[in-house]
Amino acid sequence: MSTTRTAARHIAALLSGVGLGYIVALSRLRWRRRRQLNAEWTRADFVALFCNPKMPRSFGMRPLSFGQDMKFIMRTLPRYLLHVEPAASLYTARRALVQNRPRIVVFSGHTSHVGQSPHLCFETPDGRYDPVVTSQILIAMLLSLDRRSSSPPSDLSAAVEAHLQAQQAAGLEMAHCSRAWMERAALEFATTSERASSSPSAERSLTSTGSERSLLRGLLPLPADGSAASEAEPLLALSRLACIVLNSCCSLEIGEMLVRALPRVALDTAARAFLVGFMNKMVELDAAPSPVAPKCLRLYLWAGAGRDASSGLDLVKSAFKAGCAAFTAGGYAFGDPNNFLHPSGHPHWRQPEFKTCPHCSPPVQGQVVLLLASGGGVERIYGG
Repeated sequence: MSTTRTAARHIAALLSGVGLGYIVALSRLRWRRRRQLNAEWTRADFVALFCNPKMPRSFGMRPLSFGQDMKFIMRTLPRYLLHVEPAASLYTARRALVQNRPRIVVFSGHTSHVGQSPHLCFETPDGRYDPVVTSQILIAMLLSLDRRSSSPPSDLSAAVEAHLQAQQAAGLEMAHCSRAWMERAALEFATTSERASSSPSAERSLTSTGSERSLLRGLLPLPADGSAASEAEPLLALSRLACIVLNSCCSLEIGEMLVRALPRVALDTAARAFLVGFMNKMVELDAAPSPVAPKCLRLYLWAGAGRDASSGLDLVKSAFKAGCAAFTAGGYAFGDPNNFLHPSGHPHWRQPEFKTCPHCSPPVQGQVVLLLASGGGVERIYGG
């Protein structure tokens, strides 16, 4: 009788252990699923990059006043849809793309024509102009995050990786209050670089060598489960991207280079009045606000700029028209101000008369252009 009771106890203990293991496994599965959903819902659909570096005096460029631009864009879009990256460097811009997988990227900053081709002016970790980030380097960085694109040349890939490592090392050496943020970024960069170069699902791999990857891992210790990456997959960074807005002067040539490199992405240049109208249209809802408005808004954006490329393009075109309407409604006129300026050597260049001279103060405020890939080329749609 005692033997039977002992056996029954052992069987009950075994069954309870199996049940406990099943409960633990189920709870872990639920926790992983919840973390995946949280990561998806914390990704911003809009990433705004603001760059206002300290430019060399020889460039003749004054600092930009971005306070109003930031205020308008942050008040136009709900907080859960927008990620703002101030003083963006190539390193922080890449991190924002990897973490959020945005649908719309807005760049606001200077355009430099110093060198072989025009390029957007990014910042160094200490806020200065970064001459290394040419348009070719920027495109190579974007292509390294897009598994559907052709692989960038190996020399450009190596240059991008080397520059990102240099910026990371410089950021870690700086004594500032964001030290903890920089350490987390270093962990994520090391982990995501390892994933990008070793993922079996990738159609290509980055050209960084094993010694470079070991250097990245050597910067800071990585958790064994790779949790520092926060579910970030670098090759999915541009998987949802539908439009890039360049809020920068004389950026048409840069936009055309980006369209050729990423033909499925629409490009347009914008000023503040246009940008507000564009963003308002992008988040417009057909239904009245309700307690589930955030979910409705998300579904609307997914349907507009998600799997169906044609519907995403229609949404971008509609937002472009709305932006043009907001531009003209604000009392602005489309056109190239350079066509109205005085010729070189005119005395008004030294003493301009802004109130009375139409050449010193042109009657037009700029031109907005929507760039689309079309049959291997680039189609231009001008606003106005």
